Amino acid sequence: MQSLINKLAKDYGSTSFVPHLSLVAGLMATKNEVADLSARISKVAQSLGPFTVTLSEYGYKNEEHRCLYLLAEPASLTNIYSSLSESFPQVKNEHFEAMPHLSVLYGHYPESTKQQIIADNPYSPKSFEVSELSLFLTNGSADNWRLVQEFSL
Repeated sequence: MQSLINKLAKDYGSTSFVPHLSLVAGLMATKNEVADLSARISKVAQSLGPFTVTLSEYGYKNEEHRCLYLLAEPASLTNIYSSLSESFPQVKNEHFEAMPHLSVLYGHYPESTKQQIIADNPYSPKSFEVSELSLFLTNGSADNWRLVQEFSL
């Protein structure tokens, strides 16, 4: 997936980023609150075992961070979102649970460009195992995102 993201970023003058499936976002925490946030994520991670995610097909929206993406089969994530919502109630209010996805291109491009990218980069459903959750600091552009901590499942 990283090679596709890098290729599209280079070809379309966008930002490259680490492939990820966002489970929770918008967690505002001061420097002093990060330890509490990490403890909450660690608790969730300990309650989960590794799980499988299947990416099925392309989709796109007129949004910078959901410009072009691969849809994740929601059935495999239902229990994950349920577990997360106990510690992070905002999961139920976010768009991630409603449409789990893995973005492959950030930016604002015409629909015709997105359709051409899809035609030029065929995709067949693929599954992968998730064995850890990661906490990222996502202030600013994707170039500046920083890994804070990883949590084994």
